[in-house]
Amino acid sequence: MQLTKAQTRFLKELELFIDNNGYAPTTRELVELLDYRSNNAVRFHLINLKSLGYIDYVDGKSRTIKVLKSI
Repeated sequence: MQLTKAQTRFLKELELFIDNNGYAPTTRELVELLDYRSNNAVRFHLINLKSLGYIDYVDGKSRTIKVLKSI
């Protein structure tokens, strides 16, 4: 399945953050990085990208996002 523009941007920014810092961002950091207004927008993308097999994470734990498929 093809990613939307928003999903592609989200995944690219996520990968860039991990590459630059050596660890995954928190939800709050993703909100600020992507200039979103709430955690819900981040959660929406995380859930969708996980269901598509692009990322994995442990729900309820900080900094556990892992990119499984790069774009």
